[in-house]
Amino acid sequence: MPGMQPHLVVARNMLNPEEIKFFVSNAPPDASVETLLLVGFSRWRVERYFEDQKQEVGLDQWEGRRWLSLKRHLIPTSVSYLFLARVHQKPRGKKSGPNRVPSASGRRSPRAELVA
Repeated sequence: MPGMQPHLVVARNMLNPEEIKFFVSNAPPDASVETLLLVGFSRWRVERYFEDQKQEVGLDQWEGRRWLSLKRHLIPTSVSYLFLARVHQKPRGKKSGPNRVPSASGRRSPRAELVA
């Protein structure tokens, strides 16, 4: 683009020197290297978000051509995804004790095991 000087960021993995990643950024010239790396490596979070929404809450069912219709579909799926994430992170209470599974003899015993 005329008048714009993009940044080329080259990052090498310290644990695997063979792995090199490249990023092109249109950030302002005074942007720090830390900021460029933070933005460059946070891309996977956005990709994971859309992948999860497509698989879990129906974003893949959207068929449309306009931004407004995508927005109308994306808002409820995002709220659903947030709800599922919150419920999944909610601490589950301690188990009250071993399951009372009947043994082979028919008696209920706390040490009974099911074998398939």
